[in-house]
Amino acid sequence: VWKLSSCDLCEIARNSVYQSGFSHALK
Repeated sequence: VWKLSSCDLCEIARNSVYQSGFSHALK
């Protein structure tokens, strides 16, 4: 059962993409 709202999912997706992009930028 999903307890997260669509907004929360958007933030999680955005954060994961931001972190992955940031780590690639450091490399």
